[in-house]
Amino acid sequence: MNLFVINEDHPADAGFAPEETAEFDSVTVDARIVPALTALCDAAKADGVTLKFSGGYVSYAEQESLYNAEVERLIAAGSTKIMAREDAKSTVSAPGTSDLQSGLCVTVQDDPATFSTTDTYGWLQRNMAHYGFVFRYPAGKEDETGIKRNDLVLRYVGTEHARRHPQTLLLPRRIPSLHRRLTKKR
Repeated sequence: MNLFVINEDHPADAGFAPEETAEFDSVTVDARIVPALTALCDAAKADGVTLKFSGGYVSYAEQESLYNAEVERLIAAGSTKIMAREDAKSTVSAPGTSDLQSGLCVTVQDDPATFSTTDTYGWLQRNMAHYGFVFRYPAGKEDETGIKRNDLVLRYVGTEHARRHPQTLLLPRRIPSLHRRLTKKR
């Protein structure tokens, strides 16, 4: 699998979607990561950790709706429209700039405020690289990812890349094949 990233520097067109999707734990993902997700969840379960997911693939249209809702929320809280559009990007990516559109991310179902103190988080830190996963939006890397810390989002990068850079991987900086734009419509 060629690695790529979707973000502000490498946006995807509205028509971009994974070639084939599949359902896993009630979320849609790129079908190619289902075997790795299955192995990850089975290993966690064997160690007494239950992994549940609340999100996966998000289409351009869905991301547009999420982003617009956040902009409206900020406007209602007193921000100008221009400031709301800018501020919203730190928590909800603008359409075409969310790596969730790749189908290679899953969102762990847990409380974002306390997740980093849980056994599940600790287990993921120690083990997820063996199954090809990294934290997509790690702490202290907000300037590079453009998104506030979100330990709940895991990104599949393959075992080779995940083991080389365990726990976190700053995709735009470390993977050379990222500089192609995602303009191919499928």
